[in-house]
Amino acid sequence: MSRVVNESREILQQRLLLGDCQEIEGVHPLQRPYTSKPNLERVLDPPGCIENEPVVFKLPGIKNSDVFVVGEDERRQLVKTREGEIIETREYIDGFTLDGVLLSQKDIGLAVGAIVAFHKQAITPGALSLQERMPWAAEQTLLLIMELPGPVVRCHLDATLGNILMTPDCSTAILIDDEYQALAPAVFDFGIFVAKLKRQHGITLPATLLDALLPGITGIQKAAELAHQLWLESKPLETTMPRKV
Repeated sequence: MSRVVNESREILQQRLLLGDCQEIEGVHPLQRPYTSKPNLERVLDPPGCIENEPVVFKLPGIKNSDVFVVGEDERRQLVKTREGEIIETREYIDGFTLDGVLLSQKDIGLAVGAIVAFHKQAITPGALSLQERMPWAAEQTLLLIMELPGPVVRCHLDATLGNILMTPDCSTAILIDDEYQALAPAVFDFGIFVAKLKRQHGITLPATLLDALLPGITGIQKAAELAHQLWLESKPLETTMPRKV
């Protein structure tokens, strides 16, 4: 451990992803160097739509909407609000997101597993197409995305570290905040994950790691390029209608 305390976050992150940092790869993610996770914040003046709840905590780090944890112990629920109205209520699952922690190969594997599990869920009637979900995107970009290899599934479309929830014992992870889901090639979700890691956190996943975690899946780098292109196309709209890609 004495060696790692003198290394930068960037170097430690690279070593972890290459499997060359045994000193901390087995350490709980929340106990690794450079980790600073925000705690739930008690809300004394909650929005009117949830003001009658006995206990309200703010879930930090969520953009474009306010997410609260209401209730106590096993009766806790996750409530998402926007402009003073409840837009979604779900069971609260104890755990932590991967945002802000140094990522090991195991963590990336669990994140990829969460995306795979999401794709296996049944497609609900009335599921939106990619064009319906992103009518602002360039037609050529959407066409190239739909031409990516592999099956079309129920994609999350926002597979970012802040939306990957790890159980406290680090045995599994799930995708949360799926309001942007739509039908698209499965590989596009992995491309979004790769693109957001690089854009938001400066992390480039080793090709060998991706190959090991997703054997037989092709087109991930092309999907990442298209995900970044969609992000560029969304920029002019952010001031009036925030988009997630």
